[in-house]
Amino acid sequence: MGADGQVDVAWDWLTGEVRDAAEAFVSQLRTIEATERAGTTPVPNLEWNVAELTAHIISLPDVYRAQNSLPEPFTPPDSWADFSREARAHITSTDLSELSDQLLTELDRFLDELGPDGTTPWTLYGQATTAGNLAAGEDGTLTVGLGKPARADCHLIADPATYLLLSLERTSQIKAALTGKMIGYGRKPWLFNRLAMAKVDGV
Repeated sequence: MGADGQVDVAWDWLTGEVRDAAEAFVSQLRTIEATERAGTTPVPNLEWNVAELTAHIISLPDVYRAQNSLPEPFTPPDSWADFSREARAHITSTDLSELSDQLLTELDRFLDELGPDGTTPWTLYGQATTAGNLAAGEDGTLTVGLGKPARADCHLIADPATYLLLSLERTSQIKAALTGKMIGYGRKPWLFNRLAMAKVDGV
């Protein structure tokens, strides 16, 4: 925490946003729960039903824990659908009330593991030293600091949706760059190629 308390303020804000998003999602589940089809209700534009989507979200903390303990860079699976199916296989309930409670419980447990100020060490393997307030070392250690660094090897500006699609290998870096959705610059702009493939989750 800085002398001015900015880290605590930022962490409190971030965890508040995460909890608010979870509560909003659970509120939607409670609404669906009252319908006849409940958990088997299809999710628009996905092959999953509501219960499967909720189970996927519940499984994410375990996915992140597993990746954090990897001794080498995470290798994207051949099939994200199979990867997600295996990750949530232990969640067998289709009752939306039970799943809602489990989601909030898992979220609280995961945030608690990160520490009261979000400083619990986590690793980010296979990434480059970056600009902004994120720095990933050669050993995969991710450091978050206040303000801009004295210098950065590479700056990355990315549209969030495009970054997600690129991480899941559903679009290409060339397309992202040509459409202006992702721009890398700086002393070593080629490092953008590695940073752009950082693992983030989506469905």
